[in-house]
Amino acid sequence: MKIYIIVNPHAGNGRGIYLLDRLKKYINDFDFIIRETKKNNDAFLYALEALKDNYDYIVCIGGDGTINEICQALVCKSPVLIIIDAGTGSDFVRSAGSIKPEDIKDAISKNKILKVDSVLVNYAGRTRYFVNIMELGYGANVIGRVNKKLHRNKNTIRLAVIGELFKLRAYNLKISIKNEIIEGKFIDVIIANGKYFGGGMLASKNSVLNDHIMEIHMIKDISKLTLLMKFRKLINGTYINDHDIINKTAEKIEISGDRIPVEMDGEVLFSTPVSIELIPESISILLMQ
Repeated sequence: MKIYIIVNPHAGNGRGIYLLDRLKKYINDFDFIIRETKKNNDAFLYALEALKDNYDYIVCIGGDGTINEICQALVCKSPVLIIIDAGTGSDFVRSAGSIKPEDIKDAISKNKILKVDSVLVNYAGRTRYFVNIMELGYGANVIGRVNKKLHRNKNTIRLAVIGELFKLRAYNLKISIKNEIIEGKFIDVIIANGKYFGGGMLASKNSVLNDHIMEIHMIKDISKLTLLMKFRKLINGTYINDHDIINKTAEKIEISGDRIPVEMDGEVLFSTPVSIELIPESISILLMQ
């Protein structure tokens, strides 16, 4: 049994190293290698190395960003991903689950696998995947503000939500879903595979990681005050029931119009236009139960 361990030592303000030290006590019987990330894209490159050397499992000790990097290499590939959550926001694991270091042997023995969907995004002649949530507009600006903070905690994103209100703007967008074209001004578009974003805010309460469909929530052009009044609804997920929200489901989406910032799984990466397509059950994750 070969295990490739990728750890982000900075995840959770140092929690990644703490969890790695705990994990070492329980993996002596396995053939394993440990790699620590030092910069962006390291986790992706290490995952490619794990594929090349035919490792059975890739252990991710990190947060949403590290998981996303590893998944870039794992889509439609055979290694099983084991997540040991070390993140601050920890949104993907709220849907997918994570494993404690002391439970890793038991989990591998039971070998219960969850096959989750991933989502392929085409932009500017390039491609990238996400596994949790993609957001365009206001939410991407919020994440951009959060990512500038060296030290983060559970309140960082909620303070950023308030801070970005002062810069709130609407974008003219053309959104193609199935045989329908939706045009208008929107402040935010959420495309969800998982349920949570922003450190536990319920972005898409009906989303399931392996249901072969994306949930889309489009927030129309509303005022700063109206958005502020929705803050509690953004936390508990009931915002999707409001009249100024358009909700759809789809396997494919195309978005064009104004250049609008885009974030995927907590990283601000590019702007529109984009085309988006779901890849069913394309990543294997080890479960504890």
